[in-house]
Amino acid sequence: MCPVSPRLLRLPVIDVVLMGGCRTKPFFARFNREDLRLAREALEKLSIPHLEERPYTEISGGERQLVLIARAMTQGAHTFIFDERPTAWTTATRSGCWRSWST
Repeated sequence: MCPVSPRLLRLPVIDVVLMGGCRTKPFFARFNREDLRLAREALEKLSIPHLEERPYTEISGGERQLVLIARAMTQGAHTFIFDERPTAWTTATRSGCWRSWST
């Protein structure tokens, strides 16, 4: 995952996840309903749809990691490489992620 400047991210979580779709869009294109559906689906798979409207800068570190993973999922990523264990995640979150990725 690429780092994101916190100054820029007083954005709602859903906007951060939608940024994952930028790579397939022309520079000034807007997001459509399908983009929003994919972003919400990624949040749902990671059990964090309740964060959709919260500002990215006001969520916990573990939640931020999950949001950035949702952003990568929106890009269509199939492989995730972590440089460290997601220690900020609860056991339930960790097992939920592994389950959603294995289906």
